[in-house]
Amino acid sequence: MAARREASRAFLDLGLHDWLARSCAQLGMREPMPIQRAAIPAILSGRDVIGRASTGSGKTAAFALPILQRLSEEPFGVFALVLTPTRELAVQISEQVRALGELMRVRCEVVVGGADMIAQAAALGRRPHVVIGTPGRLLDHLRSGQAEAAALFVRLRVLVLDEADRLLDLGFGAEIAQLLERLPPSDRRQTLLFSATITASLRELQAIALDTPLVVDARRDARATGTDGAARSAGGDAAGDGVDGEPEGEEGAVVLPTGLSQYHLFVPLKVKDAYLVHALRLLADARGTVEGRGYIVFTSTCASCELLTRMLLELGVQATSLHSLQPQRARIAALQRFRSHLVDVLVATDIAARGLDVPAVCAVINYNVPAMPADYVHRVGRTARAGRRGLAITLVSQYEVDRFLAIERVVGATVPSLDADAPADGGADGGAARAPPAALSVRESAVLRCLPEVSGARRAAMLQLTENGFLGKAQQRRAKRRAEREGAIARAAGAPETGGDGGLSLIHISEPTRRTPITY
Repeated sequence: MAARREASRAFLDLGLHDWLARSCAQLGMREPMPIQRAAIPAILSGRDVIGRASTGSGKTAAFALPILQRLSEEPFGVFALVLTPTRELAVQISEQVRALGELMRVRCEVVVGGADMIAQAAALGRRPHVVIGTPGRLLDHLRSGQAEAAALFVRLRVLVLDEADRLLDLGFGAEIAQLLERLPPSDRRQTLLFSATITASLRELQAIALDTPLVVDARRDARATGTDGAARSAGGDAAGDGVDGEPEGEEGAVVLPTGLSQYHLFVPLKVKDAYLVHALRLLADARGTVEGRGYIVFTSTCASCELLTRMLLELGVQATSLHSLQPQRARIAALQRFRSHLVDVLVATDIAARGLDVPAVCAVINYNVPAMPADYVHRVGRTARAGRRGLAITLVSQYEVDRFLAIERVVGATVPSLDADAPADGGADGGAARAPPAALSVRESAVLRCLPEVSGARRAAMLQLTENGFLGKAQQRRAKRRAEREGAIARAAGAPETGGDGGLSLIHISEPTRRTPITY
């Protein structure tokens, strides 16, 4: 009871009402996280805020708590709109907002693709207090031409862009620009932008969507500094438009969770499956010495995700998959099975890399090296959350060495190897060498012993996906995306670089990484 009173007092000191402080204590929030300490007073004061913090740092509560307090003082719907890059993150934010606002019976509505638009329109017609959704589906409702949809956000007070860098990376720039045209202007609403990294695209968005924002950087001891970059046009000088002194176009140094231990394995591409299975078995055997339970395996494509899941099931591993080719109901069911420990392994694409909070994840395994270092940061952030410890293991093939070296440069550390025969190198903290746990040391001879079993399981999984038509569906989607990308390149060649909304880039195209083998 005394601990709960202390927790309530810590949140009261931030300017929150007593009922919200009690809600935090009841949910086990003992003291505010750094991002919450820095952002909540600023948001309560009405300032636009850019919040930067590492994954698992409590960003959702940092904006949800002040929104709920302001809503309780001026209750009406729709009061706040939260934009997220993925459906799963939208559902998770909704659950957290409902839990924090249970005492005031806050009404939330999730508006994402893969669900019935008619049912969503009916729910929006009941004017929920908080709408949480993905830009594409929200724009579909606003384009529907119905008077109710057009008037939905007329009195909107707060706009939140969560995981804002990912929103733009996924190509939502055009949708966000069109949504901004349909929302109250920036001088009549409060805009909150949360992201682990600040990119050039986000600086453009900051310039048109935020009004003289306060930059809260919890990665640097929760210092809060003002910036006048948003008050200038998108064509302002690069030095001024930077955040906290970072040069234009750079993402800045990243800060990973303090309890995270990073390791890698150089593996030939043809036997990567065997290394994955061996690593999972080592983690299972070391469960008594590794904190938490449950493992997330990240891979780059839907086809690879489904193939690995079925291969693991053939080998007797309790696994489930999460990717964008699944219907929404299947995606939610997969997350629930993993969260409730009905399965030990979640094999997922990068839709699970942002914002999803599964506290007991023991380890993250990168089956492939992500193309962008920022994606690596968010992948490994699914473990070691909220002060816990966790492991991140990256399988690096001969074609992925350049990508992995780029990641090491961004995280500012040399990631040690789990190979028992590899020479010792720098630790994941960039300082003294950190030897891997003996229980997780990998020997090639042990991996090769399980290779026949793994190869057979992969063949069986491939046969299943061929027979049920999944591989054909994945190939059709790849062809469609390739055509869309080529069309975007053609349009970009003769189109202005920025949209008509004052500077927000609508097309973001990256050159494909060449698949060049490297000998080591």
